[in-house]
Amino acid sequence: MKKDRILAIIVAVALIALVSFAGSANKAPAPGKQQSGSEYVGSKLCLACHIKFTKNWPSFPHSKALLDPSRKGAEQGCEACHGPGKKHTSTDRKAIRKFSELTAAQKDDVCLKCHSPKVTSDNWKKTGHAKQEISCVLCHDMHRPAEPAKMLREGFGAGCRCHGEIREKAEKGEHHKLPDGIECTSCHSPHGTGEQANLIKPKDQLCGGCHGGSSGGMPSGHSSADWKKTHGQTEDKSSCAGCHGKENTCSKCHGGIEMPHPSGWMMGHKGKGASLEEGSPCFKCHEREYCSMCHKE
Repeated sequence: MKKDRILAIIVAVALIALVSFAGSANKAPAPGKQQSGSEYVGSKLCLACHIKFTKNWPSFPHSKALLDPSRKGAEQGCEACHGPGKKHTSTDRKAIRKFSELTAAQKDDVCLKCHSPKVTSDNWKKTGHAKQEISCVLCHDMHRPAEPAKMLREGFGAGCRCHGEIREKAEKGEHHKLPDGIECTSCHSPHGTGEQANLIKPKDQLCGGCHGGSSGGMPSGHSSADWKKTHGQTEDKSSCAGCHGKENTCSKCHGGIEMPHPSGWMMGHKGKGASLEEGSPCFKCHEREYCSMCHKE
């Protein structure tokens, strides 16, 4: 009987302490103070426990937007992303939304509820990122970003660290060159636009903004009827690398034949890729009659 009495006293003390803690949690001051009985406790209480975020987190642009006093309840502070904190701070520490336990689609839904319509759900879900379950928070860090302006993680800036193979292609002229001041995001949106390849504008408008003209953004000289056969003589070859890269600028279109032809190339050119066969790269520039001056069929 004595042991039962002691156990009852211990249980009673524990219950009193738990109720007292819950009451103090509800009274904690916080930005966007909630009405009595709310399930939301405010970010001040969150930061009182999660002190590793206390110093810097409130200063980030994303955090300032969330802490705006005009935002209430489910739209305010930490709880806008992690859900209501009353139960988490009183009776059940596990009762909070942990992004580490969410699927990529669930994480994205949390972000999209605030970032739409700038980033629409329809456009985002059509992107390769979403289809490959690459969530918003893989690139963006809401707590300790390396690049606060866009809340980006280390190495996830305009350089698009996951797409190194595209940069290699750009250097070879197999993708648009990336000169100074031009990055992947100058043309593409990682969040989706509904345009081909997630271009930020329709192709003609986008390319024409830099290259002028209305021929798909190509320089005006490219659209002339005989351009393909005369560009080797009329174009400033030093400017070609700006779009086509320094390597294989010409030979990638000319079947591997060295372009422009070096001095003395005509002697022995048959062994250098030239031929009279149908589809020969020679006929991209030369008429067959040109070859017949020397080659008799």
